Amino acid sequence: MQIKRFEARNMTEALRVIKKEFGPDAVILSAKNLTRQAADGQIPEPYVEVLAAIDETEAKATKPVASKAVSPRPQPQVAAARVISAYVGDDADDDPPVVPKKSLFGSLQAGIQVFSRFKTGKKAEASGSKEASSAAEVVDAFRRKLVSHGVEERWTLELEDILRRSIKGDLQWGTEACNDKLLQVLKDIGLSYRPFAEETRKRRTYALVGSSGCGKTTTAVRLATLYHHVLGEKLVMVSLDTKRVGASASLQAYARILGVSFEMAVDGKDLLHVIESVEPETIVLIDTPPLSPVDPQQTRELQQTLAYGGVDRLALVLPMGMKNEDMKEMVKHCQQLPVKRLIFTKLDETRYYGCMLNVMLASKLPVSFLTSGRDILDGLKVAELKTVLHLLLDIEEEHDTDTPPTMGALDQEIDRLMAVSRGRSYYVADQKEDVFHRPTCNCVQGISTENRIVFNSAAEAEMKHYRPCLLCCTDPSFQQAAAYIGKQKISTRLMRSR
Repeated sequence: MQIKRFEARNMTEALRVIKKEFGPDAVILSAKNLTRQAADGQIPEPYVEVLAAIDETEAKATKPVASKAVSPRPQPQVAAARVISAYVGDDADDDPPVVPKKSLFGSLQAGIQVFSRFKTGKKAEASGSKEASSAAEVVDAFRRKLVSHGVEERWTLELEDILRRSIKGDLQWGTEACNDKLLQVLKDIGLSYRPFAEETRKRRTYALVGSSGCGKTTTAVRLATLYHHVLGEKLVMVSLDTKRVGASASLQAYARILGVSFEMAVDGKDLLHVIESVEPETIVLIDTPPLSPVDPQQTRELQQTLAYGGVDRLALVLPMGMKNEDMKEMVKHCQQLPVKRLIFTKLDETRYYGCMLNVMLASKLPVSFLTSGRDILDGLKVAELKTVLHLLLDIEEEHDTDTPPTMGALDQEIDRLMAVSRGRSYYVADQKEDVFHRPTCNCVQGISTENRIVFNSAAEAEMKHYRPCLLCCTDPSFQQAAAYIGKQKISTRLMRSR
């Protein structure tokens, strides 16, 4: 009786190898699906382990003695000992099972004994617990998603490594806990988002740059609608695209419809004059001529114009229909301006968002907004990392058709900016806690975006049963109001108890 263990990537390949070595009369004693650590140290790879046996006379009849596969066979006891050592380890019992000669039934019994020894041996522990299996499944599923969206290999491997080291305990793919873990991985690798939300009432100037047809003008109109019509900010739209015939006509028409001022600037002097002539609390939104990596002269001219006007808040607009290599080249080309933020447009024109992740990781620039569709305001989203993750995982955001969402990222940003633009102080709280803070409090930095809520006044926060922070809200009025609210709560409880 000759017993041998075979390993292969799948069962079909294992049977082919067994038939080639033992012939068609081989007996399969056991078969298991296992995983092992890859040679490069990456995720565990699956394989099939099959224990096969062949009778001595059948093995000789199948292949000639001169064949390499049927070299002089050791004694049955020695062969059985080697099989046990391969499965259980070198510390197996010194007395190997005796395999009867020329008895197929006895050989099968010996094989079953070896298999039972294997189930309780060291290699059984290497098969992995449920936690290891679930962790490997999560890493593998995440890798498949990244690859399917076109994420580059270096970023895929780095994200896999961060995820693998961060998983502790059982984790199932597709659960909320798994998505939270993946969101933390995106944060750990350095991704960030930063909307146009400076907490100041001073003059702010934003310039949108990008290639031809990337959606700069449409994005400028959407931002103008948000800041002017929704937030009530004073706004001026400026076009630097004066060399192309009719290039600024559409922007001028939109400005007239929105009821905002429109100006044109030929060079840096004109731009500086426009910026200095507006009121101090005005937002200046600048639309620039299209740029191209093959025309560095035009980029240098735009850089000189923006520098002369003192414009330092530049956002690069990138359409999702652009190729991955073109995106990276455009980002590299515009770094000299320099670009401080990214805006991705036309998300509805593709189903693959790997290039967006590639650009964010390579440039380390924060993303501000995502745009899609034709609706002016509904197609504008604050580029939260959770939204980026949902795009990569192919998760569609659910919205109630009867009642639109009131606590979305854009809604919270609007509420907060409305408080700033109207000169009122606002307060921030964690919806899982009962304390509200000033926006400058150190505690605010630890509140995640998903749990952050905004109050336009301390009274609003107190009416919703939030108490002031003892670190940042130290004014006597806060403490008196907190004490008064506490007395009201006690009185209400006493009245109810009666």
